[in-house]
Amino acid sequence: MKGFHCVLRRTQQVLVAGACTVVLSGCDQVRNDLAELIGPQAPEQALQEVQRLIGEKKYEKAKDLALARTQEPKAALKGEFAYSAARALALLGQTDAALDQLAVAMSVLDLKPDIAMHEPAFQGLQTQLRFLQIITGIESAQRRVDSDTSTSSPPRGTEASTGDTRIRMDEKGIEVRAGDVSVKLPN
Repeated sequence: MKGFHCVLRRTQQVLVAGACTVVLSGCDQVRNDLAELIGPQAPEQALQEVQRLIGEKKYEKAKDLALARTQEPKAALKGEFAYSAARALALLGQTDAALDQLAVAMSVLDLKPDIAMHEPAFQGLQTQLRFLQIITGIESAQRRVDSDTSTSSPPRGTEASTGDTRIRMDEKGIEVRAGDVSVKLPN
C-alpha cells in the first residue's frame, strides 16, 4: 500500500508539471501575463508596450497598463503615460476619462496644442470645449450675465496664441487653429 501512495503522489507531480509546461510553452498570452505579474518593466519598456498595444488596437489593455503607471505618486514618465492613457480612452469612447488624462499630460509635459489637435485618437474630441480649454490652457469661455438686469452687455472677445496655435473666443463662438487644423464652435 505504501508503494501505491508513492506512485500516486509521483503521478500527481508529473501531471502538474506537465500541465504547467503545456500552458507556459503553448500559450504566449498566458506566458506574457505571467511575466507581467512576476517582473515589473522599466518605465521606458512599459511605455513602449502601451504604444504597441494601442498600435495593435488593444485599447483596453493599453489603458489599464498606462493608468496603472499614472497612479504612482512620483511615477517616471507620468505625462507620457497619461497622454497614452488619454489616447486609449479616447479610442474606447470614454471621453471624460480621456480628457482627465489629457489634462494631466498637458500639465506635466511641455506639449504644444497642435500635437493634440493632430493626434488621430483625439479627432472625436476636437469639438469639445473642454478639450480646447485643456490643450490651449485657456479657461472657460462662459458668458457672465448680470443677474440684476434683464439685459447683459455684449461679451468681449478673448484671444491667445502659442506657436502656431491660436484660439479666439467672442460672441460668435470659439475658433481654434493649430497648424492646418481649424475648429469652429458657434455659441
